[in-house]
Amino acid sequence: MAAGGRRDLSVLVTGARGYVGTGIRPVLRERFRELALADLRPVDDLAENERFLEGDVGEAAFVERAMSGVDAVVHLACAHGLSIPFADTVRPNYHGTVNIFAAAHARGIRNVVFASSHHVTGFYPRGETVGIDRPARPDGFYAVSKAFGEAVGALYADKFGMTVTSIRIGSALGKVLDERRLHMWISFRDLAELVCLALAREGPGHEIVYGVGDCPEPFFDNSGAKRLGFVPRDRPEDFLRQADILDAAPDEGVAGLVVGGGFAAADFEGDPARLARGKGAKA
Repeated sequence: MAAGGRRDLSVLVTGARGYVGTGIRPVLRERFRELALADLRPVDDLAENERFLEGDVGEAAFVERAMSGVDAVVHLACAHGLSIPFADTVRPNYHGTVNIFAAAHARGIRNVVFASSHHVTGFYPRGETVGIDRPARPDGFYAVSKAFGEAVGALYADKFGMTVTSIRIGSALGKVLDERRLHMWISFRDLAELVCLALAREGPGHEIVYGVGDCPEPFFDNSGAKRLGFVPRDRPEDFLRQADILDAAPDEGVAGLVVGGGFAAADFEGDPARLARGKGAKA
């Protein structure tokens, strides 16, 4: 067994052509026997141990076919956006997520990694370190759908004994783009390592961890990931888009008051001061 992964596994990765899927594939294909890559759009740079499955996770029949011959699932596919309306999230983020868990259970696949998001807690004020024990404070309908996905994962873990890990991804990008992301950034290779550790979990149960690196003044408590054995190798200070990010001030208004940034600011109404009341603040 390789560290953080089993070489003999075939792993289904949904949303494989997205920026997260594209970023973590190089590590995953080194760790596992095969990657089955599912997406709406073709993946045209396949390695020898990768195969592509074109389809929509919102279609149950496609998901059932995609599960054939795989041992574990990394579910990345979703619709997202700053101001995405609820209706646009229903098929991919709700039906798609239920389809994934239902088909995995039907096929006897025990281990599912669900790509959640820090936006589930996006309305927590900056200055707190948000742990997984805090109630959800989603900053938009994308975040609401991720909270739903975590709940579905918990259901299948408790009711059917599956091993489910929800990773609340911070900012998984090649570079740290701004001051806010400095406090939640994770490199693709570190996120891939965390995914591998999640896939190596044994025993039933649902775990939520934050997918963030070793960040200065972190927004999120990453102790859950560390309990899995996660040791980030890349520091955000070494991947800045521009050096002055280290000295930049938070954004003005709502975007600079809470951890969700622009997602929380989008379509916000009323006085932003209400968000600075601290723990337990009510909208």
